[in-house]
Amino acid sequence: MHVDPDDLALVALGEGGADANAHVAGCPACAAEVRSLREVRDLVVAGGPLERTPPVDLWAGIEAAALRMPSTGASTVATVAPDELAALRERRAGGGGRPVPRIFGFGLVAAAAGGAAAMWLGLTLADREQPSTDTLVASAELEALDTSLQPAAASLVERDGQRVLVLDAADLPEVEDGYLEVWLLAPDASGMVTVGLLEPGQTEFVLPADLSTDDFPVVDVSVEHYDGDPTHSGDSLWRGPIVRG
Repeated sequence: MHVDPDDLALVALGEGGADANAHVAGCPACAAEVRSLREVRDLVVAGGPLERTPPVDLWAGIEAAALRMPSTGASTVATVAPDELAALRERRAGGGGRPVPRIFGFGLVAAAAGGAAAMWLGLTLADREQPSTDTLVASAELEALDTSLQPAAASLVERDGQRVLVLDAADLPEVEDGYLEVWLLAPDASGMVTVGLLEPGQTEFVLPADLSTDDFPVVDVSVEHYDGDPTHSGDSLWRGPIVRG
């Protein structure tokens, strides 16, 4: 039996219980779902709040589409003039079209709502997907502390007024009952700050504005376990200093 979807969401947010985390560690299907949820989480965090509000005629278009569907099969939601919407309502009330079976009513409205919402969301995402310009601030060559691994790399870029740590490590090792975590360390490892969990491929971490990479200039990737201890395990896979270009 797989983990409940609500518990998987908590695991993706780093708040799951020991049983859920243990299951995910040994279940490829649930682990894939958690990775997908984390991608959504990262997109939401990186994207910030929506700046576009729904069009004022959105729900009118949904209602009109729902009224049209049984008689014409139309599924496109468009801007609807008030007089046209009133005529559709009157025709439906007077039996001008085939009646909508009660059992299908919600499905039709849901389909219309989904189409309209997708159109609006598509416009919103198009606004968001304008290319951002990255300015390279610094980079780091990460030495593999485990001889079975290849070296990794990191770069610190400036993007839209934020500093983003970009880490690229291929062929991440499988961790039994655990995960990989990325840290910034003081030069003598007397202090450290966690910046997030490492997933396969290139992973990006938006750094807090008040986190100084002069105080914490060393990138470190460690193996952590679901033991409830938030501190560094002492088991590092990669480590390297940030060098400004």
